[in-house]
Amino acid sequence: MGNFDRFATWVGRWLWWISAVVVIFIWLAASLPQQRTTQYQDASHSQTESENKTRFAVICEGADCKIKAENAGQDKYEPCKWSIVCAVDFWGLTLASKSAEDPVALYTLLLTLFTGGLTVSTILLWRAGERQLNVTQDAAIAAQKSAEISERTLIVTQRPIVVVGGFPWVWRPDTNPNRLGKFWYEINPNIENFGNTSTKDARINVTAELRDTVLPDDFDFPYQDVDGVTLIGSKTSIRARGLTVLDEDLLLIQQGKKHFYIWGTITYRDGFEGTPIHTTEFCSYISRVVGNPLDPRDPNNIKGTAVEIGFGI
Repeated sequence: MGNFDRFATWVGRWLWWISAVVVIFIWLAASLPQQRTTQYQDASHSQTESENKTRFAVICEGADCKIKAENAGQDKYEPCKWSIVCAVDFWGLTLASKSAEDPVALYTLLLTLFTGGLTVSTILLWRAGERQLNVTQDAAIAAQKSAEISERTLIVTQRPIVVVGGFPWVWRPDTNPNRLGKFWYEINPNIENFGNTSTKDARINVTAELRDTVLPDDFDFPYQDVDGVTLIGSKTSIRARGLTVLDEDLLLIQQGKKHFYIWGTITYRDGFEGTPIHTTEFCSYISRVVGNPLDPRDPNNIKGTAVEIGFGI
């Protein structure tokens, strides 16, 4: 609640209470001295109505005060000890006198004042309440946005995030009778989940192609196999199906006469409701070949081969 709202609420409440207290005070002040006012007026019943009006005044000399009651030329004094008591007594006698002369007009005035105070206090309280309602609505909207941001943050930080982490490969002796003494190379794309939760309905489709030319800009990346369904755990990796390249073709790639491309698509869901399907697409190629692809054996090398294959994107 702002400063204006606090002030309006405070003023409105106090106006209501002050209006109520003033009316009660005036009613008591007008009713309590009624007997004394009647005594002042009883002595002149024979006079006309215009002459039968009692007027009051407070007269003070230093600390001594007294109330003067004047009726038809006759003055009557009544001492009072304190000036504030005299003032209250004076207003009570005056209001009692006015009430006796014209009670409808007096109480109409009091009712008007009381109604005016209530009107002002109601308007102030209404404005303060309306502003407070707007503040409450804004707070509710902000809380809802905060909850949505928290939910999105939770999903982003906890959902699975699948990427291709590399293309490990191995060489193998060819067992084909027509290729005895030769070798072939198996490339397995490494699929990694860096997220904090496992995937759901993960599907992996990987394809490779040996080409005489580089890929054109409008290449549509066709797939030869159907998707394989799997699960990738949190902070784990799996290998996609192996892709094969012969030693003779790898030599042509080394010489720049052939081009070997690998591409694939991975789709998966996370464990949160209402989230879309996530898709990871990749495309890579053999960018360099070091060593002799026709004979990768090297018993003196810790890797068991002197051949190195690098991949680019």
